[in-house]
Amino acid sequence: MATKIIAVELIKLEYADVKKTGLPTSWKELENVHEETFKYSESETQTDPYIDVKGNIYYNEVKAGEKSIQATIGKYDLETKAELQGGTYKAPTSTSGATWTPAETPTVIYKAVRGTTKDGVTIIFPKAQVIANAVENKKAIGQGVKFIPLKPDDPALSSEIWNDGVKA
Repeated sequence: MATKIIAVELIKLEYADVKKTGLPTSWKELENVHEETFKYSESETQTDPYIDVKGNIYYNEVKAGEKSIQATIGKYDLETKAELQGGTYKAPTSTSGATWTPAETPTVIYKAVRGTTKDGVTIIFPKAQVIANAVENKKAIGQGVKFIPLKPDDPALSSEIWNDGVKA
């Protein structure tokens, strides 16, 4: 019998570099994610009907809704900001702290992402485009991130993988 899941409350968010084959084996956890901003979403499937001159629908084009995992990171370092948002990170020196400067033009960034729910369900996007920006959250400047799944480089993988966490 199949395991029933609830997939309630995302509690852990991790990312990794995209692999050409298979899933990452090493993940970096985003440790301080604001709970009310951490969510998985899927927009409704859209249809575009083709209608003849008599008003009859003779074909419906179907387009899948956009999926995403998004969150606001409440505590982060500038190296992580550069990894997710682009720009230039410079490590601290004996005379200056670490710095981050934004890229002159938007940077396209791809990462693998894994969200874990309270009941142990994982949702993995093996390849996702990362949209990141600074956002205000409770008077702090958080790092907003949105991961949008794309077709993986590995043809054996799907763009989204759910695992119920239960082993046989």
